[in-house]
Amino acid sequence: MRNWLVFAFLSLIWGSSFLWIKLAVQELSPLGVASMRIGLGLFGLLVFMRVKGIRLPVDRKTWLLYLGTALLNTALPFPLIAWAEKEISSGMAAVINGTVPIFTHIIAHFLFHDERLTPKRILGLAFGLGGVIVLSSRELFDPAARSTLPGVLAMLTAIFIYGCANAYARKYLKGKPPMITSTMTLLIASLLLSPAWLIVDRPVHLPVQPITWIALLWLGWLGLSTAYVLYFDLMEHWGPSRLSTIAYVFPFMGMLLGVIFLHEELTWRLFAGACLIVAGIGIINTSYGKSPDPAPEIPARHNRLRRTLLWWRNTPS
Repeated sequence: MRNWLVFAFLSLIWGSSFLWIKLAVQELSPLGVASMRIGLGLFGLLVFMRVKGIRLPVDRKTWLLYLGTALLNTALPFPLIAWAEKEISSGMAAVINGTVPIFTHIIAHFLFHDERLTPKRILGLAFGLGGVIVLSSRELFDPAARSTLPGVLAMLTAIFIYGCANAYARKYLKGKPPMITSTMTLLIASLLLSPAWLIVDRPVHLPVQPITWIALLWLGWLGLSTAYVLYFDLMEHWGPSRLSTIAYVFPFMGMLLGVIFLHEELTWRLFAGACLIVAGIGIINTSYGKSPDPAPEIPARHNRLRRTLLWWRNTPS
């Protein structure tokens, strides 16, 4: 029962991210939302690592290694997503975000010999990309809706960058402890984005609306620190294969919350696009077969590697 409650809480935390981003950008700039979100999340992870006695690496080579994932997984996509939500609904952003596994597989096909596209995976990609086309068909074909097309393109660009981040993690972060990877990613991203925010938005104003602070605290403390700790704890109990099903929840969770709390319109395009994207993810995942989680006799270092790779593949914004 406890594990199911943690799973439901994680689904709520990450599935509602786009609702809170939409609320936060009403008062802050995209750079401001991204910077404060990362800063609050970093604070939470640093406190957790302090309690656990985990130390960050200090050598230059390791910092340069994490610079790539800080850029690709956080510093670039976070402001893009926040900017996109100034143009499109939170539900549409959540549904488009569901295509991260699809873009990851396309990129991996060209980079890794063991990630080639099979006919079944191509079918899954077709479903997913078809969902994106259906979702954005109004912006593509209706001149009256062209004003929101830049937001769709910004969101797709962020998702493509996420796909590149997953490929980077697989190639360069094998065997790295997930908690250190998370903290280093946020630390370096904060060092990159905070000065940019101070320069671009000068003079910088902190939010004054209570709802904005609630949104930022949710996105930072819950979405980027608490959720990571709970995710890794649940990973130990359920294993990566079972836990990866959380990715199916996000598009519908984000869409539903946007309709309920922001009174966003639930169009047939939005619902059909979400269904196609989730179906595509399902087809791609089943193309790997029902491989069991690592058996006890497999060395622990291999288990850690597998958990790290699956986390980076399935972690949302």
